[in-house]
Amino acid sequence: MAKDNMNAKEAQSPVKGQFPNQDEIVCKDCAFRDKTKVKIGNKEIVVGVTKAFCEKYKAPPESNGKPHEILFGNGICEHYEKEE
Repeated sequence: MAKDNMNAKEAQSPVKGQFPNQDEIVCKDCAFRDKTKVKIGNKEIVVGVTKAFCEKYKAPPESNGKPHEILFGNGICEHYEKEE
């Protein structure tokens, strides 16, 4: 049975999920960010900054959302304005 499990693991796709880091993304303190938060128990998690859309990068058909470099590469955004 252990051999069957090994074959199943080998058959899995090498593609891995990729998720934006809420602590590193430039959007974390941007005035235009999605300010959605989720509360789990006593912990509040800021999830809006990791979404592909905000006030500047609208959903299709207006745009395709934030560029990959902003979401995953901690790139600089041309629309960034620090929230005061």
